[in-house]
Amino acid sequence: MIRNVLSSLPSVMSKPSCSYLSHNAVGAPHTFLNGVKSAGSPSLPSARTNMRMFSIASSNQINPNQQNLNHKKPLLTALNAWGVEPSMSNLALERVSKARALLAERGVTIDEVSVEERMTTPSASGLQTREIRISLSDVADQGEGLSEITVKNAEIQGESQSEMQKDGRVIQRVVSFDMRHADDGQTARVVRVSNPEEGAITKGGIRVLPYSGHQPHSKAALQEGAAELSRGMTEKTKCVGLNHADQRLGFKLAGGKTEVSMPESWEGTQKKADLFAAQGLVAPITLALGMYDSPAPDMRSGPKEMDAYAASLKDQGVEKPGFWITGKGAEGAHPFRPQATGEGVAEVLRQMLNMKGAPVTMQSANIAVQGAGNVGLFTLRSLLENDEAKIVALSDMKGALHIAQGLTMANLDDAINVVKGEMAIEAFNAAHGTQATLADSNAIWSMGANVWIPAANKDSITLEHLQAERSAPLMIVCGANNALTDETIQQLGQVTLDQPVYIAPPEIANPGGVVGSALEMEACRQEVDWDAQEGQAYLEDDKIAFRSKMQSMFLNILGDDIEALKNANGYQARNEYVAHESGVEAGATAKPAEAFGVGINLSELI
Repeated sequence: MIRNVLSSLPSVMSKPSCSYLSHNAVGAPHTFLNGVKSAGSPSLPSARTNMRMFSIASSNQINPNQQNLNHKKPLLTALNAWGVEPSMSNLALERVSKARALLAERGVTIDEVSVEERMTTPSASGLQTREIRISLSDVADQGEGLSEITVKNAEIQGESQSEMQKDGRVIQRVVSFDMRHADDGQTARVVRVSNPEEGAITKGGIRVLPYSGHQPHSKAALQEGAAELSRGMTEKTKCVGLNHADQRLGFKLAGGKTEVSMPESWEGTQKKADLFAAQGLVAPITLALGMYDSPAPDMRSGPKEMDAYAASLKDQGVEKPGFWITGKGAEGAHPFRPQATGEGVAEVLRQMLNMKGAPVTMQSANIAVQGAGNVGLFTLRSLLENDEAKIVALSDMKGALHIAQGLTMANLDDAINVVKGEMAIEAFNAAHGTQATLADSNAIWSMGANVWIPAANKDSITLEHLQAERSAPLMIVCGANNALTDETIQQLGQVTLDQPVYIAPPEIANPGGVVGSALEMEACRQEVDWDAQEGQAYLEDDKIAFRSKMQSMFLNILGDDIEALKNANGYQARNEYVAHESGVEAGATAKPAEAFGVGINLSELI
């Protein structure tokens, strides 16, 4: 069921103050529309864009008769041939030279940045791929880095090149580079995959994968992981309505994700900060090429790393650096952003329990939370503080805690220490007068809970878990991405379960993080001073807007009957809604930002 929900909230403006930002704030009024297009029977079209977005094709799509165009020409000439506007080509050239110097100051080397684009074109069948490599080490022609363009399909040549850059429809882009550190000679590898939509900023976190030995993870492996997560981010932006500009946000979002392979010895050292600073030095170059990308923290990246990234954007002269990186810890950080994903998960659970026919209420719920990291922690805090929920089980790497009487705010911190292996269960019970028990972390789903919240590992719930004998229905809120295995989802509609299971998929349960990121981007564009009275009012308005966004998303996709979430129904509803939104974007009914009286010239923010 898809419904139209339209609401607006009060307008609150703030005085600008943020050293990450310029002093000329330009922005739409701080209002918010939860507009969702009407239902239909759409099909999924190809993504469309006229911006220069980049990606790579798999090996079976590359014609062996590859041809190199503009081979080893000066960068400015190559960028112009690629289709970048002359003013932006000059800006990119300036930033290449500046990046080279700033990297050298850090003892860091990046030989070249590879930008790859997969697209469809009117003049050729199938997917076409081209690549530009931007040198950050070679110097020629008064400081112009050398570059080359490779077209990986013999059908695209001559006049077709112009048609490709003008009329091509991009479906994926990949930016990649290797970074060497002079201190130890070791290498980190960065791969960013995005799925661009016309006029959208691609949004998604930076995941760090430590490696031991002498070689980082392969580019293919990193790209595969980033591509899967990027697709999930695209679905989240569509589900929560961030793929449309409105009176609150004069921009729209699509999906992206970064996978970084880093030597494990860099963890906790300056080298890790240098790695994120290097990413922040490369990003302004690709921004000048029309690649509007805004990363955020993810696994093994957080506020400190985002601050290093933002500082490099500022060093490169980016007009609004705080807009282009979220999850920051210093000036420009949004006070609500750290808790946004967990708050969203808690809100979705509330909506589930209020649906017609829900077999559980908040008062009768016995809740198990897997994961005591950021998402799990803020989900727990929200449910305990706002709902007095009964949390009977909590797990992390070092074990699963079962506490029949439920956790409280008074013992929550110690409970987290127990499951992280930093406090003995005996000490916990003695301190709080409880009779809690500690088991292996895998035992979390066998501790008698009727509400499960996976907020850590992917593929943590299998069909075997769901088929276990139980006396009451089960509700699951997927705070973690891909919490259920693909096989489990496929089999849910084909097997008979002892009791019904109601599941909120991750794209519905945990898009709170991307909503929080969008709010942070807008606040940075508006240059909000969080310490001022106006800033506090702005924050309260954002909290209301966040909750409204999550509630309207839930109703738009699922309606108010619990049957919409039974077994695999929630996944089906998600798929239909994403297809519908994709059809709206490609069809004549799609509304441009100007239709809402808003719209940002993104080139003015880079």
